[in-house]
Amino acid sequence: MPSSDIKARNGRTSFRSKHTEYRNNADKVLSVFVDSNAPEFEDQVREAASAVCTFLNPSFEMAEQETDSKERKYNPLIVKTLSGGTSNELFIVSRTTSSAPPSSSSSVLVRIHPNNDDEGVVDRDVENQLAAWLSEQGIGPTYYGRFKNGRVEEFYQNVAPLTSHEMPNYAPQIARAMADFHCLEAPSTILPKPPTANHYAMIENWLDQAKNMSIPSRPVEASLLQELHSEWKWLKPQLDATPSADSPIESQALLFIRQLVLTHMDCQSLNILKDASGSIRLIDFEYAGWNPRAADIANTFCEYCDMNNISADYEKEYPSDEAQNDYLKNYVLQSSPDLAQQLSALQQWESFLAPIRSEIGRFSLLSHLGWSIWCIVKAKEESAIDFDYLAYARHRMDGYYLSKKKYFC
Repeated sequence: MPSSDIKARNGRTSFRSKHTEYRNNADKVLSVFVDSNAPEFEDQVREAASAVCTFLNPSFEMAEQETDSKERKYNPLIVKTLSGGTSNELFIVSRTTSSAPPSSSSSVLVRIHPNNDDEGVVDRDVENQLAAWLSEQGIGPTYYGRFKNGRVEEFYQNVAPLTSHEMPNYAPQIARAMADFHCLEAPSTILPKPPTANHYAMIENWLDQAKNMSIPSRPVEASLLQELHSEWKWLKPQLDATPSADSPIESQALLFIRQLVLTHMDCQSLNILKDASGSIRLIDFEYAGWNPRAADIANTFCEYCDMNNISADYEKEYPSDEAQNDYLKNYVLQSSPDLAQQLSALQQWESFLAPIRSEIGRFSLLSHLGWSIWCIVKAKEESAIDFDYLAYARHRMDGYYLSKKKYFC
């Protein structure tokens, strides 16, 4: 980093403002690279966080409190690993004093992308632009700033991620949160609406990357990749084809559930945070894009199964028709109140939801297959994340074949 930049950030006037020019600005990238294998790794994390978050610096607190005391003691910024990330390495950076524990104003989350992310699973430019926009809308965590291989954002205090087994209990809240997200209109300058699903192009990109990752030297992975490629070649035209409808209400249902909306596409338990009151919020929007409603809801229903621990019982844990109806009614009530009123008045809920459940079931194959392909690419990345991606890929394919048998055979 140029010495002039450091002086500017360490100058007294920089601490009069809580935020910097990096906030909600994905175009401005701090000239810092964080190498998780370097001996000075934690210092690099501190540098990135403190440069875009002036409130982490003790001088900011002194100016804010307008104290002239020169004897007040401050602990250095503390860096702690946050477990659970499978796409990025996650760290909490906290500023503590002898008189106060960490708080929402003294802790931030630092995300470090994989070292070879230029060929990774996500377009980081688009992801950061969307994250900054969601921050501006008050929907995502505050976007404090971006550095060369990651970003710094708000760390939510006093919350905990759900477990897969808790997701059915929070189904109404998750459904409403997803419906609100699906109603957003991302700027076309960030995420232009395509003629077909973004996720299809993403999967094909992952397949292309996987084919160019020296798989032939590892026969097991080569065999799995061939299987995934063959199944995608079969699945895509199946999902492109709209099922025939036997009635106007079925046509309306299929049109609704296949509509392209702004989707989350990774609404798994670890990306759903609950607070003490039972309220929930969605996080981690890196796979967001324009996709059918069915694709996002199907992915969420798959996540009712305990796949993060690679111990899912797909037949027992995938939501029943009754559980799906509970979710879907809350979703429709939130996203389309007039439609919900019409269905209630005409007593057509089941006629409307039955084809939707079937369509979501068909799209559950997209979830299983997509994440299996993703695993091949992730297994090849240079990353410190300790996760058995290939075991997870095989586990997801078990779910894929069960869904294929149920919804297509």
